[in-house]
Amino acid sequence: MNSEKGCSMAVALQDKENPRRFIFWERYEDKAAFEQHFQAEHTQRFINSGLTDLVQAFETQLLIWKKRRRRWRPLRRMTYSSPRD
Repeated sequence: MNSEKGCSMAVALQDKENPRRFIFWERYEDKAAFEQHFQAEHTQRFINSGLTDLVQAFETQLLIWKKRRRRWRPLRRMTYSSPRD
């Protein structure tokens, strides 16, 4: 669990073919938390360093498997995801 408020998950992935390439996948509680993170001074410094680009941002919902009904059901809250390259 990420300690930053509003960010419920952060994962760093390394490209197996190009070990200098990383993808940072982050999940935020809502769009406001996502926007607050990208307006934060430390995030702007990191982006302005030229080490990264925002490649894609999209809204998702987390699904859970309901064994009894044998189907996927969404959780009530939406999450905002940001894969980063």
